[in-house]
Parts: sequence; C-alpha cells; structure tokens
Amino acid sequence: MWNIQLKATAVKRWLDEIEEKITKAGDLLDIMTTEGNALNAIWESSAGEVWRKEYTDRLNNVKAQLMEINKCAAKVGRLGKGLADLEIKLTSEAKSYGC
Repeated sequence: MWNIQLKATAVKRWLDEIEEKITKAGDLLDIMTTEGNALNAIWESSAGEVWRKEYTDRLNNVKAQLMEINKCAAKVGRLGKGLADLEIKLTSEAKSYGC
C-alpha cells in the first residue's frame, strides 16, 4: 500500500520537473524566435536567405518536437492523476478492511 503512495509522489515530482523543463524550453524557443527576427532584419543577401530558411526549418522542427513533448507530458500527467486517484481508492478500501 505504501509503495503505491511513494510511486505516486515520485511521479508527481517527475511531472513537476518535466513541466519546469518544458517551460524553460519554451522560454528558449521564444528567445530564439526573437533573435531570429532581429537577424532577419540584418541578413538581406541571398546568403542570408539561405541561412534564414535553414534557421526557420530548424526552429519549426524544435517547435514540433516541443509540441510532442507537451502532448506526452500531458498524457503522463493524466496517467499520474489516475494513479493518484487509484491510490486514494485503494487506501480507502484497505482502511475499510481494517488494514
């Protein structure tokens, strides 16, 4: 019984860490977007266009991966909540049996 509680706590802690990392990644992405926009104003040559395309492609790839990470974290969060709810139910049932 206590093992379940410990695992639910560990999952919650892990989810909090993942959420913090996702927030940091999102902040970094915002910085990269801002810097990219500033560089766009500077690079007006054909070489700049090539660089911008490559940069934009990479940035879009990072955005797509971050969205996938968010989806996975949300799913794990739902599963963690289900685990916590199950833990509460099992603890309640165990108490009703005098355990």
